[in-house]
Order: sequence, then C-alpha cells, then structure tokens
Amino acid sequence: MGPDGRLWIATWDGLYTFDGERFDRRPSGPGGVPNPRVADVAAIGDDVWFTDEAGGLHRRGQSGDRSWQIEPLGPVGLVVDETGGLWRWRPGWCARVVTPAVPNAGPATATSPGELCPPGVPIWD
Repeated sequence: MGPDGRLWIATWDGLYTFDGERFDRRPSGPGGVPNPRVADVAAIGDDVWFTDEAGGLHRRGQSGDRSWQIEPLGPVGLVVDETGGLWRWRPGWCARVVTPAVPNAGPATATSPGELCPPGVPIWD
C-alpha cells in the first residue's frame, strides 16, 4: 500500500495504482515512469520506490522524484526489511539502498554493490 492509500502494482506494461474501484496507469516518459517495464515496487513512508527492466531505481513522493541508473543488472526486486530499510535483490545478490537513519540518501551504498546480504541470512521472514 502506498502513502496515498492506493495499491501500487508493477507490471511489464507499466506502473499502476488501484484505489479500490479502478486501475490507473501512471504516465510514462518525462515526469512519469521512465521505463514502462516495471519490475517491482515498494512503499516506505511517504515515498514509492520502483525498479525497471534495465536496472533503474526510481523514487516518487514527498522526498522528491528521482531516478538512478545504478548498473545494468536487469530486473531486480525490492524488499523492505523490519527496520524500514530498502534492499534491491536478485538471486545470489542483494544491496541495501536506503537505511532508516538516512531515508533520503538514495542508493549511494548500492553502487558497488553496497552492503551485501550475509550468506544464508534472510532479510525478511
């Protein structure tokens, strides 16, 4: 559920919201969803984060709209841990994007690839 009370849905046809009655596709292109093939979406506080098929990471919300092309990973998933931290992941790899102490810092720690998940230790239950 997003900060606006709507359900946000990632699809290969774009980013959609559902308000309980109808689905709305978020606009693509400048000022909208940069790449309409959205891989995953997660909400933290007043922000909605999403990834795309090219490995782009995007934030929309109270903290401002921002996009990063971190590396050409291809589609990656997003996970919010119990502390409110945001992680990007794919099989065999993960990196912390946002820590609760610095929620607006963006993916600075995920560029190289950042904090790696400890082997065999899940970050979600």
